[in-house]
Amino acid sequence: MMRHTPFFFSRLGEGAFRRAIRQMSSPLRSFYPARLGEERIRSLSFVCRLLLALFLAASATSASPAGGGASAQTAGVLAEIADAIKAQVAEMSRWRGADVRIELSRELKGADLPADGEGFRVAQGLKIGRRNILAPIEVLRDGKPVRSFWAPATVHVKAVTVRAARRIAAGETVTVGHVEETVMETTDLGADWAGDAEEVVGKTARHAFAAGDPLPADAFAAPVLVKRGDTVGLRLERGGVVIESTAKALDDGRLDDLIRVKNIASSAVVRAKVTGRDAVAVP
Repeated sequence: MMRHTPFFFSRLGEGAFRRAIRQMSSPLRSFYPARLGEERIRSLSFVCRLLLALFLAASATSASPAGGGASAQTAGVLAEIADAIKAQVAEMSRWRGADVRIELSRELKGADLPADGEGFRVAQGLKIGRRNILAPIEVLRDGKPVRSFWAPATVHVKAVTVRAARRIAAGETVTVGHVEETVMETTDLGADWAGDAEEVVGKTARHAFAAGDPLPADAFAAPVLVKRGDTVGLRLERGGVVIESTAKALDDGRLDDLIRVKNIASSAVVRAKVTGRDAVAVP
C-alpha cells in the first residue's frame, strides 16, 4: 500500500481510478440535468478531477524519496569508477595527452557497486580492445577486497590527428602540403594515427590515402636515399684522418641502413651506413 494514499485508492489502482472518475463525471449530464443543474454538474466534474490529481500526486510522493537519493549516490560512484578507469587507460595506451572519456555500460548492477563506507580500485588485468574495455573492479572494506566485478565500458578519445589534406598516392613522398592537423574523435584505441605532421612529412606512403583520411604513423616509411646501382660518396674516418672516395651501391638504403657498396677505385666491397642522399660512411 502506498504511503500517504487512501486505502481504497491504492486497492483501486491508477488506471481503474481514472475510469471510475470518468464514469462518475460523464453520465451526470445525461441522466440528471434537471435535478442537479448545469453548474452543479460542472462542480462535481471538477471535484472528480481534483480527486484524481490528488491521487496521482500522493502516488508520486510515496515513490520518490527512496529512489532519488539512491540514484544520485549510484551516479556518483559510477563517475568515480569512470575516472579511475580513465587514468589507467591513459597510462597503458598511446593517448596520454588526449581527451579521454569513459562511457560505462548500463549493464552494471547497483548491487555490485561500493556501498557506504566501502572503497574500490581498478585491479590488475585491465583488458583493452579496439573499441571497448573490460575493467576489473575490486570493492574494498577497511582496505581489503571483499568482492569484485567487471565494468564494461566504451572509450572515446579526442586528440590532435594528422590527416590527408589531398590525395596521397602509394609510394609518394609526403610534403607539408599533403597533410593537415585537426582534432578528431575515435573509439578505436588501437588506432596509431600520427599526432604531429613531422611523423609523416618527408616519408613515402606505403599505400594510397584519400583526402580527409587519418594517417597512421606506421603507414609511412623513410624515403630511399640510396638506390642500387647509383654512384655514392664513400667516407671513411679513422683517428682523425678522413678518406673520401666514390662507390657503387649494391643495395637500396634508407637513412641509417647498412648496405653493401663497391669501392670504384679498389673494387673492394664494404658495408657502409647510409648518411644522406647518395652518401654512405664506413662505420
